[in-house]
Amino acid sequence: MESLLDKVSLDEAEVDRSKIKIGILAGLGVISFFLFGFFLKLFILENASNSFIFLSAAAVVFLIIFLLQILFIKTLWRVNFIIFLEVIGLTAGFYDKISFTLLITSLIVFLVLMWASYNGRREFHNMLKMRFFRISKIVFPKAIMGLALFASVIYYSLSGLGAYAEDPELVEGFFIPQSTFEKIISPAANIINKLNILPEFDFSASIGDLVKNMAQEQINESPQLQMLPEAVKEQMIVKAIKKIEIQISDFLGMPIKSEAKISATLYNVMVDKFSGLPKNIKSAILIGIAVIIFLTIEGIAWPIRWVIAVFAWLIYELLLAAGFANIVLEGKSRELIILK
Repeated sequence: MESLLDKVSLDEAEVDRSKIKIGILAGLGVISFFLFGFFLKLFILENASNSFIFLSAAAVVFLIIFLLQILFIKTLWRVNFIIFLEVIGLTAGFYDKISFTLLITSLIVFLVLMWASYNGRREFHNMLKMRFFRISKIVFPKAIMGLALFASVIYYSLSGLGAYAEDPELVEGFFIPQSTFEKIISPAANIINKLNILPEFDFSASIGDLVKNMAQEQINESPQLQMLPEAVKEQMIVKAIKKIEIQISDFLGMPIKSEAKISATLYNVMVDKFSGLPKNIKSAILIGIAVIIFLTIEGIAWPIRWVIAVFAWLIYELLLAAGFANIVLEGKSRELIILK
């Protein structure tokens, strides 16, 4: 019975024996990277929240396949050619949005993935025994950096950030839609309520309701005012509302409408303040947003890549058990330096 750890020569160890299996790995890599780009495009252009789940799943599949390609495929030019095809697949989803920025970003992603592949293969070749998680620790951070770079630059390019930085008047609406802005700030209402800064605060309420509650709170905090007749208290509330509205208008630097929602008012203030900034500062802020997106993806991915590595290891072990590949011993000599 042939052992799993049969010895092979150095020449045999560097030969790809099954082109069909290589084709399967290459096909899965191209398809998964294409799906990552396709769902990323939907997420950016159509604000489809479900697309985020699918693009995340496609990214995980691609990272696993990418690592397996490094381990299973021996010929360097084949690995690099497959990476090239995968980047072509990634870019294919943006066929109707081709631009110089997209092409340059794709080229950078290709180089980053080649860098990840080279470092992973070098570490693998320098090992006397296979260390899966050690290789994944080298490959995944660089590969994820390539994905994060592509996602942040493409988001900047397609979401309106880039166009708005060039000429805001040519872009229909603000670069952040009001609906997206409301989703971003909605968690702040819970924080305000927990800190008891404002009673029953709700961004969907009107400015008038907020001001009325603030005026009512001021009266309730004074025992002397609570002893006054209701008619007098109502007059005081009306005066307090007008005073608070003036204070808010002065603070925001623009008139407010009492019937407008708080979220809508904050959105209009943000648009007004941003529109008044010099163009160079606008560009810096918008580029900063893209950088924040990149750093956020990198920060989130740091703990997640360990989970991906575990899934990759399980698939790797299943492939070995199914006979997709075998572990063998390489018969090679090693140079040593000995004192005479």
